[in-house]
Amino acid sequence: MTNDNTCNDSPLHNDAVNLVAYINPKTDYYQDCKTAIEAIIEVTRREPGCQRFELYENQAQSQLILIERFSRRDDFDFHHVQPYTQKVYQLYEQALATPVEIHFMTQIDV
Repeated sequence: MTNDNTCNDSPLHNDAVNLVAYINPKTDYYQDCKTAIEAIIEVTRREPGCQRFELYENQAQSQLILIERFSRRDDFDFHHVQPYTQKVYQLYEQALATPVEIHFMTQIDV
């Protein structure tokens, strides 16, 4: 893929992991959470099997949204055990107003 918002040039697979994660930080921690995620974007995009890792925020700047795609479950699991990802999760322990809401999705081929 050539888009700047995409990860490694991995082929699409039926067993790909697709998800949207809604992250709701406490007001005082919003910028800390945003900065922490921004800090891992490029390294995550270089991980094996990462096809998409994009961060968005709502207009009110009260919610962060991650859109992710990994070629395989093993690649997704690899991402979540990396020290930089674990550091973000440690911040979440004190910073979130509600638990992260994750929606796993299946691509519909048309």
